[in-house]
Amino acid sequence: MPPAAGLAPGWAYAGTEFARRRLLQAGVVLLGLRLSVGDVLDLGAPTLALVLATVLVTFVGARLIGRLAGLPPAMSQFIATGFSICGVSAVATSRP
Repeated sequence: MPPAAGLAPGWAYAGTEFARRRLLQAGVVLLGLRLSVGDVLDLGAPTLALVLATVLVTFVGARLIGRLAGLPPAMSQFIATGFSICGVSAVATSRP
């Protein structure tokens, strides 16, 4: 799918798609590899509970905002999952 009119010249499409698909995906994966299970367990129960609560509130909130914005349920869930788990960079890399 070519870029939206006015955002970038047509000749830049291949490069921006490569950066979005390959480079950004590689960055997200490499960032995730830095975190080990041992690191997570070392945080302790109170911190883990806070992290889980934050993810849950962010997920539910994003789903609600998506519903209020009139997004299809699948798109709302897609955005909520990416935003609450990893951030908007994960959403950008996995756009259909």
